[in-house]
Amino acid sequence: MKLDGKQLLPCPFCGGEAEIKKGVDSTQGREPIAWVECKKCGCCTKKEIEWENDCIGVVVSLWNTRKD
Repeated sequence: MKLDGKQLLPCPFCGGEAEIKKGVDSTQGREPIAWVECKKCGCCTKKEIEWENDCIGVVVSLWNTRKD
């Protein structure tokens, strides 16, 4: 999946397609948040990022980071 020129890598566990998800953090006063989640197995970024200027870039970078 490609967003704003940034490519989401496939899921590191099942190879499924990933997508950006949006929601609200009910523990933090209903702040809007974003994260990346695999459509196939549900694996997701551990960290949810507050919806602001470059949150898409941040969650994509978190998702795309792989251990060598």
